[in-house]
Amino acid sequence: QQQVAMKLDAALVQIRAHRSSLHAACLEASQSVQACNEDKRQAMARLSAEVQHAQQALETETAAASALRLENDKLRGSQQGLECAVASAKEEAGQAVEQAKEKGHLLDDLRGKNKELWREVVSLKSALVSLEAKNSRLAGDWDKLDELVNSRVLDLRKEIGHL
Repeated sequence: QQQVAMKLDAALVQIRAHRSSLHAACLEASQSVQACNEDKRQAMARLSAEVQHAQQALETETAAASALRLENDKLRGSQQGLECAVASAKEEAGQAVEQAKEKGHLLDDLRGKNKELWREVVSLKSALVSLEAKNSRLAGDWDKLDELVNSRVLDLRKEIGHL
């Protein structure tokens, strides 16, 4: 009986040691879970802030795109105005030539006016070419911005989808 009692006492000591070590492991696991939960909460807060920042950036980019559209529309209007001015200048030059044929004594004066008008036409054509180049660059910038906005929208959708 003494041996059985000693074995029972030894088993009881082992059980208490295991219980103590299990209690310590449970406490450590609980602390680890709390730390993980805190890390998760902080990560969610950071992600939420990043999403909000990305949405603000998207709104800014959208506003910039609208401003570019307006500027592009203005340039198109200017281009049309210049085209009308070029057509008008050509017409005036043609009329000046006809008048010079009809009135020989005014021919020298009309030639001077014609040269001025043609210089104006050349100047207007140059301005038109410049505007067309700007319009082309703006169209390219618009396409790039449109691609950037579309890409950013897709990225945001992916990020939001991961939430």
